[in-house]
Amino acid sequence: GERPDLIARLAYFFAARGRAEDSLANWNRLTQADKESNAVLARAIGLGLFDQKRFSQALEFMRQYGAEPDAYAEAITNPSFETVLDDGEESRFGWRIARNESRFDATADSKVKRDGNRSLRMTFRTFNKPTFTNVFQTVVVEPGKKYILRFWVRTEGLKSLGGPMLEILNANDDRTIAR
Repeated sequence: GERPDLIARLAYFFAARGRAEDSLANWNRLTQADKESNAVLARAIGLGLFDQKRFSQALEFMRQYGAEPDAYAEAITNPSFETVLDDGEESRFGWRIARNESRFDATADSKVKRDGNRSLRMTFRTFNKPTFTNVFQTVVVEPGKKYILRFWVRTEGLKSLGGPMLEILNANDDRTIAR
C-alpha cells in the first residue's frame, strides 16, 4: 500500500533482513512529516544498520531523524571539538570516548587550540596499559578510495615509552589500515 505507516514498516522490514539500500529507498518515499511521525522507527533502523555494519545507510537514517545532524560521509564530525563530545548511546558517527578507565579523562579545552575555539585534552594519570582505545569516531568512506587525514597533536609532561598514536581501522573487521 501507499500508507505512510506501511511504507515505514516496509523500510524496517528490509533493514531487519540486511537489505539496507531497499530500506533507505522505501524510507525516502515518505514526506518529511511522515518521517518525523515515524522517528522511533528511523532510530531503530539506523541503529540496526550500524550494528549490521551498513554504515552509509545507517548514517543517512540517523541524519534524517536528527541524531547525527552534523555527520557526513567522508568527513570527520566535529573536527575541532566545538560541540559536545560523546553524546552517549545515541551517537555513532561523532566522537566517542571510552570511559572505562578511571585514570583517563578526555575533555574539551578552550585554552589550547589549533583550529576553531577548542581542542581535546586527554589526561592520563599513572596509566600503564600497553594499548588503550580511548577516543574514536566512525567515518563513512568509499572502499578503495584514497584519503588524506591531517591532524595536530601536542603533548605536555608526557612520560611514556611511546608517543601518541593514531590508528585507522576497518570497522567491518577491525583490521588496521594505517597507524
